[in-house]
Amino acid sequence: MSFEGDIKDFSLAEVMQIIGQGRKTGTLAVEGERETIWVYYKEGKAVFATPSNLREQLGTILLQDGEITEEQLGLALRAQKKMRAEGNPIRLGTILVAMGAVDRMILEEKIKHQIKESIYAAIGERAGRFRFFRELDLDDEDILVSMSVEHIILEGARRIEEWSQIKDTIRSYHEVYGTNPNRASGDAIKLTAQEWRVLSLLDGRRDVAAVAEEAGLSCFEVCRVIFGLLNMNIIRLVATGRAESAMPPAGRD
Repeated sequence: MSFEGDIKDFSLAEVMQIIGQGRKTGTLAVEGERETIWVYYKEGKAVFATPSNLREQLGTILLQDGEITEEQLGLALRAQKKMRAEGNPIRLGTILVAMGAVDRMILEEKIKHQIKESIYAAIGERAGRFRFFRELDLDDEDILVSMSVEHIILEGARRIEEWSQIKDTIRSYHEVYGTNPNRASGDAIKLTAQEWRVLSLLDGRRDVAAVAEEAGLSCFEVCRVIFGLLNMNIIRLVATGRAESAMPPAGRD
């Protein structure tokens, strides 16, 4: 079964549920404003998912989270390049596990997190198209998981409402933010590692999309952090970006 449609005419949450309930195997591609989000299904369960801008950045995410060292990442990347040149494509995560650089359970948790974030980002799109096709474009060496998309969607109800609030503040992925010079210097700042990472990249020159790419995060995750930093008066809007690149609203009316 292959089908496609316009995001404006269909609820992506319902499309994902149909795939899950029908125990379908294949790939759902959601072509949104800034990126294509891929969700891979096996017998109705999500086994892998990623926005296109994160497809090859698992190593960066593991490095930034302190799970691996730069030396381990470099060794794994060189091994991956060599094996691909020999006609043996293999995912970076598989190499890192084989090296003993990262525990398989930790890697699986990272993949599960990426699946959830990708699905939330896909459901948040309303402009663009989606297509489901029966091919499963994954290497045999991929480290996969198995997750119920229906459960993720139920968990994500709050996230979709949150996205609706965020989009009213952050209107475009081309908006540029920088630190707020008017913030009281005596106020203590307590941020998570992810928030510090995003804040360090909000230099008044990079737009939201560029920050997402540099940080190895989805645009949704970066927008959520920016929304929080704005509410704490830590950053301010520097440039509004191009009007034609407005962010797509979340959910359906």
